[in-house]
Amino acid sequence: MLALLSLAACQQEVKHLKGRGYKVTGAVANCEGCEVKLQLYDYNQYKYVQQTPIRVDSVKNNHFTIKGRTTRAGFYEVHIKDKATGQPMVAIIYLPATAVHLTADTKGLVPGEWQPVQSELHAAGRPGSFDNISITSNSPVQAEITKYFLLQDSLVVEYLKKEKKTYAAYRSTYDSGNPKLINAWADSVRDLPNKLPLYKAYAADLFIRQHPQSEVAILAMLENYHEKTTNYRFYRYFNALPLSRQLTFYGQALARKLNLSNKPARSKQHWVGSSITYLKGKTPAKAELDVKKIFSQNKYTLLTFWASWNVPSRAQMPEYQRLYQQHQKQGFEIIAVSFDQDYKAWTQAIADEALTFQHVSELKGEDAFEYRRFRIRDIPFNILFDNRGTMVAVDLTPQEVARKLKQNL
Repeated sequence: MLALLSLAACQQEVKHLKGRGYKVTGAVANCEGCEVKLQLYDYNQYKYVQQTPIRVDSVKNNHFTIKGRTTRAGFYEVHIKDKATGQPMVAIIYLPATAVHLTADTKGLVPGEWQPVQSELHAAGRPGSFDNISITSNSPVQAEITKYFLLQDSLVVEYLKKEKKTYAAYRSTYDSGNPKLINAWADSVRDLPNKLPLYKAYAADLFIRQHPQSEVAILAMLENYHEKTTNYRFYRYFNALPLSRQLTFYGQALARKLNLSNKPARSKQHWVGSSITYLKGKTPAKAELDVKKIFSQNKYTLLTFWASWNVPSRAQMPEYQRLYQQHQKQGFEIIAVSFDQDYKAWTQAIADEALTFQHVSELKGEDAFEYRRFRIRDIPFNILFDNRGTMVAVDLTPQEVARKLKQNL
């Protein structure tokens, strides 16, 4: 069904854009003869892939012009590269747009460095990379791209400040000759490169919360989906986007990155009618659950399997919390079985999501007894029990659970 919807959306997009042209002009100082290429935006941020350009031009008399037609709305890159030195600049623009203009000065550009062109910003908080950069466009999406990069840039500057302070503290500690302090600060210095993606991912999260329906929200998620501290929320943000956004070229790319198309197969329906009388593992308070008692005290109990690090299963937790609050007094309970290994990560996730239903974990990950007993291959996965502890449904979506509760409670 999703494939059919995607095909229909693509056909509609092509039809809508048929005959629509774009024009990208630029004024680039100190880069006479530089090659200029237009290509689709490469969302593989940390594994740069050279793509076949859509259009190619060169800077002549400090100017260039690229124009043509596009049947795909979305994010594109303008590459400006000096053939002699290999100095590259990349600007992200939105097409279709009939008037996009880039102004840049390559004076001070560091040879061989990949330099992102950010609208009216210095690249990544490094003043001097460009004397003058700006992008203007008659597409309103371009203004949102600027807002996103402005937010990202401001947080990167904060990271650079912290980096400078950390190096200064390490040098000061090194001069003290204290081995314990030296080792402690050395660890902080070694960990610094891992912190920059956290700052960028947080910028993406802030932007999406401010602009949840924006097409640039997809751009922000594509650039930062790899960062686990925020990508479990990206799952929810994506599902909140209009269907027309989800089915775009980049929307579908993001869906694949978040594994949204890999729904667990419903291969355990023959379990309906079976029952259980116990669960391994303990609660966050390190107590055992009396499962038989919980079943008998409620009309329905949902056993749901998840982990704090698993994006799709964690993204369902707030939906289950809402269902729990709506139907708890009517006789509905939830037991969340976690396949975490880290107690702190597990309990922190419960606190962050404000989950008030029952929780249990063996803290053994995929080596847990319950993982083998229920033959888990993918999470999220769940089983609905009646008050006798009998399975009445297997592998339901939160929406299907809601419908069943509405019909039977």
